[in-house]
Order: sequence, then C-alpha cells, then structure tokens
Amino acid sequence: MTTYSSSLKTWGAQGSEYPTGYDYLAGDQPVDAYDNNFNYNVVEDILHLVSVTNERLDSSRAASNPSSPTNGQQVFRTDTSRLGYYNGSVWKTVAEKGEVDAVQTALDNHEADSSNPHSVTPAQIGAAPVSHVTNTGNPHDVTASQVGAVKKSGDSVTGTLDLSGGRVVLPLGTDKWA
Repeated sequence: MTTYSSSLKTWGAQGSEYPTGYDYLAGDQPVDAYDNNFNYNVVEDILHLVSVTNERLDSSRAASNPSSPTNGQQVFRTDTSRLGYYNGSVWKTVAEKGEVDAVQTALDNHEADSSNPHSVTPAQIGAAPVSHVTNTGNPHDVTASQVGAVKKSGDSVTGTLDLSGGRVVLPLGTDKWA
C-alpha cells in the first residue's frame, strides 16, 4: 500500500474564527487571530487527508495485474473488464452476483438429481447387496393397489375371467372344489 507523509508541522495557535462575510481589503493589516485560525485548520485538514489516503487500498486500471502488488491491492482489468484483488499471495477475480447465482443453481440441481449421475455402485460406498427374496414381511410397505392386485377377501372384481391354462377358481366361501 502506498504511504504518504507530510512535512507540515502542527500550527500552534488555533486563533479565532473570523465572522461570516469578513474579508481583507487592499492595504488592511491582517488580523492575527483570524490568520491563525485559518492556518491551523488548513494544516489539520491536510494531515487528516494524508491519514485517510494512507488507510485506503491501492487500486488501478490496467490490461494486466501489477507485478509487485501489495496485500489488498485492487486492479480493474481493461482486457477482461473484471475487477481483481491481491490476497497477499495470488490475484483473485471478483465474481459477479449472476455468476455466483448460476453456480448455486447448478449445485442445487446436482444435489436434487437422484439418477446416480456419478454411477456410484454399492461396493464403492461399502454397501453389501441385500436380497429381499426370502423376506415375506413386505419390507417396503407395498400395497395391493400399487401393484394392481386385489386382496384375497373383502374386495370385488368385475370383468372377464380367463380360465384357460388350467386355472382353477373356487367359489366364494369355500376352500376347495366340491
């Protein structure tokens, strides 16, 4: 960061503020108290501006990054129309809100994607294959209506019944063919 200094010394006497509308006329003797007030405040204001300037970040406009940057230095790149800053070790480009929003949207969409976009296998995550063939307790809570089935009792079916292929239908209320 650029540092400025001043050889101005503190003005001793603060003097008195001159009245509104007061000015010197040609040949008038200056009033010391008024001159002291003016000089004192000018020196104080300049010293304040120097301190404010020293606290600001260096910035510039150029087609490339400065070769010897200071920490926090900013540059508007005229070749890319982008703002960058030096973080003490590397130059970083400042992202625009639209770019950040686009990245967030892409991340949200990726997280919501349940199609296994990375083709992860059970073995890659340490999951053992599980067979539900022997589990007759309906582990996934599938209902009869989800698979188009009717219960053994209590439901009714309308339509055509295909009895070809050796199928046997027992009348209601019986458990065997009489």
